[in-house]
Amino acid sequence: MNYLFAPAIYFKGGKYGIGMLSKEKPLHHKYVSLPCKSEPRVLLIVEFEKYFVCNTHLSLHADNRMASIPIILENLNELKGKPIFIGGDWNDTPGMDFIKEMTNNFEILSDTSVFTFPAGEPNRCLDYIAMKKGENKVKVIKKEVLNEPTSSDHRPVIVKLKLKKRNL
Repeated sequence: MNYLFAPAIYFKGGKYGIGMLSKEKPLHHKYVSLPCKSEPRVLLIVEFEKYFVCNTHLSLHADNRMASIPIILENLNELKGKPIFIGGDWNDTPGMDFIKEMTNNFEILSDTSVFTFPAGEPNRCLDYIAMKKGENKVKVIKKEVLNEPTSSDHRPVIVKLKLKKRNL
């Protein structure tokens, strides 16, 4: 597997941040700092041959999450010609202001009716996979939240997709 890591903070002699594993070798990547009162956060942006994938773990503070939206959009609006996916722990539940604002620009592909946190006995959905709205579309083949309470404090969210061919 290919791996990428975007450090947000130095912690106990190491680093803490966002990571990504992929079978396909990335063409390019960058990471962008996001606002947070309690600890730094980052957005990891990775380009692959046919799409972009972004990963983040947003702040616990609502005002920081809202302040992250224009930074996310500014960076993702620079990406052209391929579908753009974004996922991670958004630290907000469906129907809240941050999620409503994100759905102005992104289509949530994951199943938000299934709780993801805490992993042992989930009581809310905080984890999402979404696609930036635009001309590039996908077909969702399968979406699920795995019943996996031990590998993380959140349950894994999976969306299986098929890219639709574009008319040229």
